[in-house]
Amino acid sequence: MDSAAARLAFARVVSLWRGSASPSDQPVRELAQASELRSREGKVAIYTENGVVSHVRVDQVFCDGWGAEAKLTIISSPGLVTGQATGLVGSAYTVRCRWEFLSTGRAGWHSAGQGCVWSLFFDPRLIQEVVELGVSLHGKVNRSARLRTLRERLSRAYKEDCTP
Repeated sequence: MDSAAARLAFARVVSLWRGSASPSDQPVRELAQASELRSREGKVAIYTENGVVSHVRVDQVFCDGWGAEAKLTIISSPGLVTGQATGLVGSAYTVRCRWEFLSTGRAGWHSAGQGCVWSLFFDPRLIQEVVELGVSLHGKVNRSARLRTLRERLSRAYKEDCTP
């Protein structure tokens, strides 16, 4: 079976598994997206959610008919802002998102679902810039000012990533 036929067969199975009466383009897009997500295993990124900007490594990525899940490990980076939810440096953290709320772009992954708004940025230049910005702000401004400055930079990257 060639790869196109295999993708179509998989799309039909996923579509039926999800309760859809007829196959749609959605499972085919999810299959391509799952491949992109899995290709990021072992990569470093900047992870952001409400109140958090962390340097992380993507250890594992799991995808199924519901959506995607990534297991992250926090990397020490002075000046970046970790939170209670993500834990301490070296600790593992898991992020999840349903397919319909997950988008991937040139620079990263973005989740806009209910209760799971987060982004992972993989662009090496952006990662270096954010880490250096965190270091430059460390000890000079308080946590909330650092967070605001870091998030402003990431917001620009997000807008650039989401612009066709």
